[in-house]
Amino acid sequence: MKKAVLIALAAVLLTGCNKIDKPELSSQAPEKPGLAPADSTWTWESQQLRDEVKTAYESLIIDRVDMVANEIRKADEAGKTKEELAELYAKDDKGNTIYNPYDYVDISFTPFDIDKDNVPELVMVYGTNIDDKKLAVYTYTDGKTKTVTEGDEAIRNYFASDTATGEFALVKGGGSGSASISWYGIDESGSLKEVRNTGEITYAENESFVDTMKEKGIAWLEFTEFYGPETTWEIRYPGGEYKMTEPKNGDGSGIGYDFSQFEELLG
Repeated sequence: MKKAVLIALAAVLLTGCNKIDKPELSSQAPEKPGLAPADSTWTWESQQLRDEVKTAYESLIIDRVDMVANEIRKADEAGKTKEELAELYAKDDKGNTIYNPYDYVDISFTPFDIDKDNVPELVMVYGTNIDDKKLAVYTYTDGKTKTVTEGDEAIRNYFASDTATGEFALVKGGGSGSASISWYGIDESGSLKEVRNTGEITYAENESFVDTMKEKGIAWLEFTEFYGPETTWEIRYPGGEYKMTEPKNGDGSGIGYDFSQFEELLG
């Protein structure tokens, strides 16, 4: 498996044609401003509940990182001879194993109160690149986490919300001349349900799907993305303008698995 190359934040997301051949990551910038994200719409019953949810959701995220890395490891080891495995786990001149399946894990996540019960759900898209992403949604009730959905295909799916109704939405597609918007709720059984969708909308190379989002009152949701064990991206949209920050250590190295923005978004 070749490690995905970090992509310059160019105008490639949701434009009429895909200008690059490299795998896309969730943190790519839209080519123009959209609507400003709506404010958080939940009020915590207590600080204790907020802290319980924070701890539970962060644990789920790290567990998912481990699961994806283990899937990668198994796939890379499958069918290899003893000699090929030795090559896979070759060491550098300092005696460190070069191969690390965690290098390929790409997970984006954000809190959002889909069912409006004042406890936000954890919404997560996970995989290794834009072409193998899956969606998972979890909630917290009666002192424990519950799966709302898990393993749904989420190729080219981006977090969004309806600024008028407060509903959770996914923008699907982009980069190939078509995209759609789906709105979601949680049904009586506790499962994620699609409430409605726009159907596929096509647009020309010189047009932008962001304009359609504005017409529909759809704004991007801010989120955190973990890419490998040493990179955290914090994606915000102040005034509808895309902004990405990457937390760094004092020596300039990246900080892996930094939940600062996630905890800020939890409120």
